Amino acid sequence: MAQVAEAKVLVVDDEESITDLISTALRYVGFDVEIASTAAVVMGKRAPDWLRAHGLAARLVHVDGSIHRLAGWPETGKSKADPTIL
Repeated sequence: MAQVAEAKVLVVDDEESITDLISTALRYVGFDVEIASTAAVVMGKRAPDWLRAHGLAARLVHVDGSIHRLAGWPETGKSKADPTIL
């Protein structure tokens, strides 16, 4: 299987079996995976600092609609994926 360039991914779900399955698959293809059991880690005021400390790129959408890109998250139109955190 082709390996991907090493990149960090944060998997968030409250079901341990889901995070185990997804993180195992991502690690298999070469990703460095962090797991969180609650979305609070990416929705709180300290989220940007936590994500930066863990070296995780992120696109955070504030309730006012403002968008914060961290750790090299590409600008809109410069990436195939432009997901929104719900």
